[in-house]
Amino acid sequence: MKTAVCLECGKTFQTYPCRRAKFCSVECYRKYWKENVLKKKIIPKRTRSITIICEYCGKPFKVWPSRMKRYNVRFCSKECFDNYKRTHPEEYGGENHWNWKGGITEINRKLRRSKEYKEWQKAVFKRDRWTCQICGYKGHDLVAHHILPFSEYPELRFDPDNGITLCRRCHKKLHYDIGEETRFEKNQRPHNKLPIPPKEELEKLYWEMGWSTLKIAEKYGVCHKTVRKWLKHHNIRIRSFSEARINYLRRASTTPAPELEKPIKESKAVEIVGKPHKG
Repeated sequence: MKTAVCLECGKTFQTYPCRRAKFCSVECYRKYWKENVLKKKIIPKRTRSITIICEYCGKPFKVWPSRMKRYNVRFCSKECFDNYKRTHPEEYGGENHWNWKGGITEINRKLRRSKEYKEWQKAVFKRDRWTCQICGYKGHDLVAHHILPFSEYPELRFDPDNGITLCRRCHKKLHYDIGEETRFEKNQRPHNKLPIPPKEELEKLYWEMGWSTLKIAEKYGVCHKTVRKWLKHHNIRIRSFSEARINYLRRASTTPAPELEKPIKESKAVEIVGKPHKG
């Protein structure tokens, strides 16, 4: 504890070292505020603000000194700041932008993020009534697809007649080459691009030989989820969790798999020492 002197009554009082107490009680604080702040109009240091003129609209507004020192405030609102950026593109665009990295953005990305591309996309969606033209899906996850390629026909990039509305699934089927570069790097192919193995072969691998779906997937070069789709296609029963666990233990060791049910432990008799407790 440390000792401090009250600014109002002059009494000494005890307070914690971490606190910067200036009054011994709330009553002294209220008296000091009425006499010195309200009557004499002495504004404390913590409530002082700076008046600045907005650079866009010219209206005066108040800012805290700490905020002015940290952010260098120049505008009274976000609307004035956005309007100033539109009227002064040379100050906030290109090399003067805070996230400028030397012009590394590709031309393709610039075109697809432009205002013309967004207007073309909305025109295609509106014409097709936000419905996939292949499967008939109607929802929010749609893509505006170019009928003639975007890179080969630059004069038709923003022509609505060259666009068609598709869902994500149908769009991926048309752009199989993109999947070859990204999704199938591990020599894995989608199930709709490979012939389904015969039912007898899958039953032999899965049930007779006890292979897992991961091992079968490595053999055919597909994902383990694709193997499960093949099993469902042939109406082959898939192992339950307990059967898969037993199968794993059998393959891991030569001994037979242990039983899943744990034996019940024999209860030991406990001798009571002393007098029994009376409830």
